[in-house]
Amino acid sequence: MDDISEMNANVLRTYTLHPPAFYEALAEHNVDRDDPLLLLHGNWLTEETLLETRDAFDPEIIAEHREGIQHVIDADDRRSESDASRNGGSLRVRTAASRLLAS
Repeated sequence: MDDISEMNANVLRTYTLHPPAFYEALAEHNVDRDDPLLLLHGNWLTEETLLETRDAFDPEIIAEHREGIQHVIDADDRRSESDASRNGGSLRVRTAASRLLAS
């Protein structure tokens, strides 16, 4: 994170939920900084649905997008076991994200 800040970047862009260590490192990096790194978190949509409807504002697409956004915000226990094991468990993700938001 220090290297990123040293190159004068101020925003990180992610495409998916990351392991807790990522959020923990970002939160730790941002403690007591006047120039914290900001996080822009992505959310994937199922392309098949979008290709079928060809309408990004279709209620099914919007519902899926909202669900994905909520999933990232919550980083909760509703994730599948494969997500939980890949990301180190939802409680650690939630705790790290909470620390990040508090900083």
